[in-house]
Amino acid sequence: MLTTHQLVYRFEGFELRPGRELLRDGSPVAIGGTALELLRLLVAARGGLVTKDELFAALWSDVVVVENTLHQHAAALRKALGERAGLIATVPRRGYRFAGTVEEAMVDSGPAADALGPPPVLPSPLTPLIGRAAEVATVEGLLRAGRCVTLLGPGGIGKTRLAVEIAQRRRAAGDAAVHLVELASLAEGGHVAATIAASLGLSGPSGVPPPTRIRHALREAPALLVVDNCEHLIEATAALLRELLEACPSLRILATSQRPLGIPGEQRVQVPMLGLPPAGTSDTSLLAASSAVRLLLARVGDCDPRLAFDATDLQTAAELCRQLDGNALAIELAAVRVATLGLAAVSGGLADRFELLAGPQRGSLPKHQTLHSLIDWSHDLLSDGQRAVFRRVSVFSGGWTIESAKAVVGDATAPGAEVGRRLAELVEWSLVGRDASTQSPRFRMLETQRAYAREKLRASGEEARLADAHARHLCSLFETGYGEWDSTPDEVWIARFGPERDNLTTALRTAIDARDPALATRLVGASMWLWRAAGAIHEFQQILEEPLLHSLPERPDPPTARLLLARAYALHATSSDSQRIKEAAERAVAAFADTPDRLGAANAMLCLASAFAQLGDTAAHRACLARVEAVLAGQRSGKTFAWYCGSHAWAAQLAGEPHEALAWAIRSRAAYRGSGGWHGETRAMLHIADLKLALGDVEGAITIGNESVERLRDGSHRVDLGRALANLGAAWFARGELAVARSCWAQALEELQGLDFTYWVFDHIALLAIAEARDDVAARLLGYAEAGYARLNKGRRVQNEQRSRQRALDHLASRYSAEALAILMLEGASASEEEAIAAALPARPDPPPVRRPLIPPARARPAGTHRPRRSRAANRSGPTRRRGPPRD
Repeated sequence: MLTTHQLVYRFEGFELRPGRELLRDGSPVAIGGTALELLRLLVAARGGLVTKDELFAALWSDVVVVENTLHQHAAALRKALGERAGLIATVPRRGYRFAGTVEEAMVDSGPAADALGPPPVLPSPLTPLIGRAAEVATVEGLLRAGRCVTLLGPGGIGKTRLAVEIAQRRRAAGDAAVHLVELASLAEGGHVAATIAASLGLSGPSGVPPPTRIRHALREAPALLVVDNCEHLIEATAALLRELLEACPSLRILATSQRPLGIPGEQRVQVPMLGLPPAGTSDTSLLAASSAVRLLLARVGDCDPRLAFDATDLQTAAELCRQLDGNALAIELAAVRVATLGLAAVSGGLADRFELLAGPQRGSLPKHQTLHSLIDWSHDLLSDGQRAVFRRVSVFSGGWTIESAKAVVGDATAPGAEVGRRLAELVEWSLVGRDASTQSPRFRMLETQRAYAREKLRASGEEARLADAHARHLCSLFETGYGEWDSTPDEVWIARFGPERDNLTTALRTAIDARDPALATRLVGASMWLWRAAGAIHEFQQILEEPLLHSLPERPDPPTARLLLARAYALHATSSDSQRIKEAAERAVAAFADTPDRLGAANAMLCLASAFAQLGDTAAHRACLARVEAVLAGQRSGKTFAWYCGSHAWAAQLAGEPHEALAWAIRSRAAYRGSGGWHGETRAMLHIADLKLALGDVEGAITIGNESVERLRDGSHRVDLGRALANLGAAWFARGELAVARSCWAQALEELQGLDFTYWVFDHIALLAIAEARDDVAARLLGYAEAGYARLNKGRRVQNEQRSRQRALDHLASRYSAEALAILMLEGASASEEEAIAAALPARPDPPPVRRPLIPPARARPAGTHRPRRSRAANRSGPTRRRGPPRD
């Protein structure tokens, strides 16, 4: 039978067995029960003073005695100790202390059941654990290798459920006793030890301190102590758990907390959000496999087993889980609403998530009953300084750096140094996350926490001041970025400024809502290169249409000049209206005349040069380049110089000088590479491939074309990828590889569709239609292409498109009368983009095998990137993109 051990104290030949007896040299000493308890109290104090009040409270809590009673029992104790009576020292008018050296020991005290209550019962989860297999394996491995593991993370992430799962597994394995202690209901750290003792089922003399009883109960046998919700009593809990680990070599501890215990040997596991499917995916298998989606659908099914979900529902479910940050509790609360309101209504209503997800989970801890109470629990534990920083950083969107936090959040009440310290504390509290994967460590808030913090910010009356400070900080940040763009490698520049895109959008909205044209102008002009680098120039063009940005001063200042450059550049990249581009570029050139920004002036002139090129004015184009040369003043490096070389290449090509054009394009590529202009270099490569094909170097065009396509496969620059695929298709067609060419063109149209930039591909595809004996289709495609070029204000084709068109016309002239051909082309000119694409590359039930499958099949368009379908009328009259100088 298992036996338990009792704590005894040994000193000067005596052995005190608390609550039982006092032995001397193994023989009992005659002593009264009160004197025996008095001795225990003094010995347990280990030489410390025990006051009269403490002794009266411990010995006679239920009766009233005179003070002399304590003296009498002290005298009786001294008499029992004999010549060792001096061990009981009197502290005059205060109390007593024990003056000897004490050794603790354990002795057998009979069957274990005499000291331990029934084995504690672990909670039996009502639902299976979903999506935590990796975390379970990780924690189990850490517990085998170490002795203390803390599960960390924000409230509701699933720390407790994960800990219970591991506890159940360890108990089932039978290799250790498993005990679960819940601390959430405690208000004071002084009750932690008693709560743990009660959870262990310990009994024994009431006078033995709980830490001592716990220590001796766990000293020998292997045990796992699971301590849940430590964050609000972290100091007391950490101190006790450290003491237990030091005294009990077979003990292991698994704790859950929003902040670390901070004890030696602690292994910290940041519990991640439940797995979410890849952003934008429409693959139903990936959506259904996501642990967050699985949890949502399982809990909805618990509420109403009759509900079924199709592929569209899965995408909505994934978006809902993403809005809830993959937080398990938030998803479970949402599931209740989904069962009654539907997925779309809940997903669309999360702007007021705390009201929507307010339904309680009955029987759970109070802090887990609503989404709001969950964060209230953490927020209430913060200091005033921590709360101030927590609510203020909610002004950031998409994360922030420590420098930005100090600049925006800091003030007289929270200096920069304090902001940094408070931010570190919020990270420890799991209220702020830290991402070290970026060039400069960034901090972020989950959306639910940010929504809560914004509530607090509004209530504080600080929201307007913080929003303005945030917008002005973004101004300063991007004005620095504008100045560094030309000479900084894309990779470095984007790593620094790219993560600020969400913050920039928020700052722009602040300036626009405040009707502050000066602030909005500064933000837009300074940030133009970010939109170019992000492949979001169309979104930037929409921002530039904001009426507030047309309230410009009569005498342009540097911010206004940058805005006008941004407008000219965005038009250059998105519009087919060359006259409009020319007018915008001329305004920008004039605005830079009185500023020291020579690179801004050079870029404005390059936009103007591009407009002249499209208008067919070669002389004006080259005159602009001469002005750029003068402004650059001998500079032979940087992205502006590289664009200057590329513009020279286009001037030569449009003048019918492909050899000179190729030399300039190669020089442009080298300049971009030297400045780290990855995207500019890629665009120069597209031009080189086009020129190589024009000069008959088909193999060279294929080689560099393939390389260009691979560089653009991330999809951030759709127009460039479409252009690269179209040119590559032309090269493969020239080589006689019709199936590969068809695949390239199909992918090109997929990238370009909806951007009004497909028309120039159809000159090439017309030749494919002829090769497939679809002459009528070829004629219509030529008509569609011609209508697109007609909208270019004297725009014209370059060599490869000219050659393809002429070859197709020569063939069609031999098959149709001039009148019949004209009718077919007019039909094509009136077609919509969708109709032209459907006619160009119809579905083929048995496509011929690709002889050289170097180009993968066209990729499915990710969800969330739907391209608007234009009506036939819109397609005829709306602006269109054009074949022309590379958009840099």
